[in-house]
Amino acid sequence: MIIKDITEQKVKKTGVVLPFEKNNIFQIKINKTIEIVVVPNPGEKNAHQDNVGIILEENKILKILSKRYADVSITEINTKNIILDDKVQCSFDSELKNLNLNETITVKNRCIGFDELFEVVKMDQSSIIK
Repeated sequence: MIIKDITEQKVKKTGVVLPFEKNNIFQIKINKTIEIVVVPNPGEKNAHQDNVGIILEENKILKILSKRYADVSITEINTKNIILDDKVQCSFDSELKNLNLNETITVKNRCIGFDELFEVVKMDQSSIIK
């Protein structure tokens, strides 16, 4: 075919949408990182927390967001472990209460080693010194 033949061909229209075969369409993912943070239910809602405690299925949200974004992960926050400055993981024997994000605390614990996979120092028998 020459260029004249190609430019003179009529494009078939089906309604308003041009017909494309599905094998010609590929997913373009946005190069951004999304982190889903799952926190435990605090129990009773306080007056200033009326919008806290929405129950969502994080695995379904992960599946939906993974179709559009390049890097999607789930981080689960429990009340017996914390990670300090992305470098030290502290495990507590009892549940932590009244601890806020970006709060400065002093922790007493025992070092049990370095996790090479996650590159964090692991501590157990932790307790917060007031």
